Amino acid sequence: MTGLAASLVDAWGHAHAPGNPPLPVEVARAGVIGAVRRRMVTAGACREAAAGLPRLAGRSSLTGLLDLVDGGCQSEFEVWGLRHLLDVPGLPPVRQQLPLRTRIGTLHLDGAWEDVRLGVELDGAAWHRQPDQRERDLRRDAAALAEGWVVVRVSHRRGTTEPGAVRLDLARAYAARRR
Repeated sequence: MTGLAASLVDAWGHAHAPGNPPLPVEVARAGVIGAVRRRMVTAGACREAAAGLPRLAGRSSLTGLLDLVDGGCQSEFEVWGLRHLLDVPGLPPVRQQLPLRTRIGTLHLDGAWEDVRLGVELDGAAWHRQPDQRERDLRRDAAALAEGWVVVRVSHRRGTTEPGAVRLDLARAYAARRR
């Protein structure tokens, strides 16, 4: 019998074999992100499993993904957003998955600049298509505002088609919060 971490790493190596199309890589990435997010396995256990395979195909990409997941990324859009949206020139590094205590419970902001109480939520395409999700997001944003935080929401569509405009909006929001 093979444990989950070893199975994920084996699948990773097979997906990254030379000549494979992109789909197996996407499936392997989703498996790693999903299993860690659901606490079925830890990023550390996957690292240990990979350590036993010195010729693992795609090792550096797996290590990079595990670092991002360990840092708090919980979806492919959050991984992408951290690299392409939340690394804003002129701003301090963003903090991932900031726990914010509110009257409705603890929220985890995808990105946050604590010095100005500015949060960012990266709204993935699939999850935020659900009708009741908009209402939930409004409640979360109101609860954050009651604690003095402003939350900027970035849709999957806008984030992936207009990353420069999103970074500019975040820089402007940061500057406005500093005043």
